[in-house]
This record gives sequence, structure tokens and C-alpha cells, in this order.
Amino acid sequence: MTHAEAALLTEAVMFTVAVISFFFAVPHFWNERLRRRGVKGRGVCVSHSISRDGKVSCVIRFRLPDGDSVTFTTPRSSQPSAEIRQRVDVIYDPRKPKRAVIAYTLPKDGTPVRRFLIGMAVIFVVALGIRIYLGL
Repeated sequence: MTHAEAALLTEAVMFTVAVISFFFAVPHFWNERLRRRGVKGRGVCVSHSISRDGKVSCVIRFRLPDGDSVTFTTPRSSQPSAEIRQRVDVIYDPRKPKRAVIAYTLPKDGTPVRRFLIGMAVIFVVALGIRIYLGL
């Protein structure tokens, strides 16, 4: 393998890992924003939605301070996040209220985001080290 081929391969791997990691990290960044700036509210599970593979999501409805009603659907899981008619605490983004979660499902700290950033830094340092070692 020539130096040019090694450089191209290194860049391709770095780019691919960055793109894939970004798509996996976006929900964690949203959760981090909700954790820091979200507004607490009270909602109710109005129905369940069951997928073909048996996973369940809850449809949660809550009211904004101005009286508007907002509905969001929880991620699918093997067990419902709440029973129908069960009241739950929600946290929502005041700019985009449909971006909401049931409060107890929100991570208590930003650990996933920190892990993502540390992982990306390690990948880039290793790739940069390879490039420097190969003299590219």
C-alpha cells in the first residue's frame, strides 16, 4: 500500500466513523438539551401503539402554559413506558414542544454525550498519529 493510498484510506475511515457517530449521537445531544433547558410538565398516556415485532410505544398528551395541547410518542420498547390514563411527568423543549420525553427516561447526566466526544477525539488522534507516522 502506498502512502497516498494509506492517507486516502485513513481519511475515508475517519469520515465514515464521524458520519455514523453523528447519527447515533444526535438523540443524546437532544436529551442533553432537554436535561439542561427543558421545561417540566404533567402529561397523560392516552394510548399505546404496538409494532409488528411486539414493541410498544406510548402516546403522551400534555398542555403548554398557554393552553395548547401537545402529543408525542415515546420510543418503542418491550414494555410500555406508562399505562393508559397514567399521569407522567414530562420534560419538553420550549422552542419545539413536540420534542419531549417522559421525565424518568431522561438520563440524569450528560455521560453519553461526553463518551461520544471522547470517542471522537480518540479516533481523530489515532488517525492523525497514523498520518504523521506515515509522513503524509
